[in-house]
Amino acid sequence: MNKALLAAGVSLLALTGAAAAGPVGNVSAGYTYLDFNEDLFGGKSLNWNQFNLNGSAGYDVGSNWMVQGDFSFRSDKLSADGAPEDFGIDTWRAGGQAFWRDPSQGLAGFELAYTSIDAGFSIDGVLIGLRGEVFASDSFTYGAAISYNAFEGKGAEFDAWTGTAFATYYAGPKTALSLRLNGSDTEIDVSSNNLSTWGVGGDVEYLLDSNLSLTGGLSYATLDGGFGDDIDMFSFSAKLKVYFGTEGTLAQQHRTTTLEPGTLTGLPLPLL
Repeated sequence: MNKALLAAGVSLLALTGAAAAGPVGNVSAGYTYLDFNEDLFGGKSLNWNQFNLNGSAGYDVGSNWMVQGDFSFRSDKLSADGAPEDFGIDTWRAGGQAFWRDPSQGLAGFELAYTSIDAGFSIDGVLIGLRGEVFASDSFTYGAAISYNAFEGKGAEFDAWTGTAFATYYAGPKTALSLRLNGSDTEIDVSSNNLSTWGVGGDVEYLLDSNLSLTGGLSYATLDGGFGDDIDMFSFSAKLKVYFGTEGTLAQQHRTTTLEPGTLTGLPLPLL
């Protein structure tokens, strides 16, 4: 309960910050399909589908500082050959971010969020993170983020560290090409094995209309749980995003809108 109140307070602070200008932000919905190495389940087919919903709104509170509230929800649906029924995992986070940003230079800030994973049982965590971006030119941006998430649930505790990095090239007023790297390490107090993962991916975002974009992506990740062979996976994704309170080229909207969370939860289950 205290964690939920903390996250609600951060979001409320971000969304009600005193500012003369109206809010900026975005809302997005997407789908991802994950494909695993064929011999992982004895040759049986596994279908893993993800459905994502994200939203954020923020205010400029002066002196180049912005505060925002954000939420993310993801529903994972798994089905396998011979399994009597499908299996689902619901994941969400609610929190906020505060950051300094100069549209001609870059940004630096921090995030705080309450996170929860429900897979028939619930584990809850509090995530804190730091992030930064450099607007190297009108057509190139790069940045990185690091976060720590402390989980509790089902008599166990989890500590997860996650790092991400990206580079984006704006090929035109409406097109952004991005390369993304990520890695995480999770320590579980009831196990001698740490879970570690790393991944690489790329995506293309295209501005269909003045405030509507479509993104398609492809990524690869591997999970090492100390149980034998690593688990390799590919993912294919598509996302629609609506920006509000911003205008101009895709680069201009990226550099004036709210920020997406650095990570959903920080746990490799996978790519959370």
